[in-house]
Amino acid sequence: MYGYYEVQPEGLEAFPIPSATAQQKTLLEVLVNGVLATRDPRFEQLINGLVFELFFPDDLHHANIRLFDACEKAGIVKLATLKGKPLTDAANDLASRIFATSHPIYAMLFDLQGLEVVRIIEGRE
Repeated sequence: MYGYYEVQPEGLEAFPIPSATAQQKTLLEVLVNGVLATRDPRFEQLINGLVFELFFPDDLHHANIRLFDACEKAGIVKLATLKGKPLTDAANDLASRIFATSHPIYAMLFDLQGLEVVRIIEGRE
């Protein structure tokens, strides 16, 4: 039998929400638009990694995982000005670059899966 969790509003009042800079928020918004434009689940994996970095920066940075910096270097925010087919084409092109096995973002996402905090949250511990 499968169990479930019931969310209680009282329990969420003290739930910590990490602060994000305007630049980090913009990057996340651009990636969400990339997901919507391409339906590429690898963008969702990258978004998850960025959220992990917001919640657990010390753990990720200790493992030399700095996804926000790598995304900035990759020029992902350039997609912010695009819509429609140009966005889809540019996002697909970006995906072919940053998710190639030789790209630092791919390597960081791979390394992220080995972190204890990630394994626990994703239920793989």
